[in-house]
Amino acid sequence: MTIKDIITQTKLGEVLKTFEYYYGNSYSETVKSVYLKLKKITPQKNKRNMIVFIRVLKENEQGDDVVTNDFDVNDKTLFFDICGEDNDYNGLYSISSEDYDQLLGYYISEETIKQFHFSQIIAHLLWEIEWR
Repeated sequence: MTIKDIITQTKLGEVLKTFEYYYGNSYSETVKSVYLKLKKITPQKNKRNMIVFIRVLKENEQGDDVVTNDFDVNDKTLFFDICGEDNDYNGLYSISSEDYDQLLGYYISEETIKQFHFSQIIAHLLWEIEWR
């Protein structure tokens, strides 16, 4: 399943409500605009076989952010980091500055799909990407 597939299966109202839950309503109009723009864009083919997933981070007692696999998606003390992996690089990519048409063709990891509602995936994605 690609990011575009998930966007086409969400509704703006659900995404806005979810975005505002996690990030507040200061950017609601921008989020609405970018979401509607993404719905209209045709994705490029995923030539890099990029798979996008959400890493969940929480602050430990020393104040460091650590990845956690045991979490409640509604916990507002958590941080959500959207990363990508492909076959070409032994590390994680930031998706923040990807061109929208490329981003929309990226696959979403099965684990992320199991852990998050589609509106949550899109809300966290909208927070992560640069708004142009």
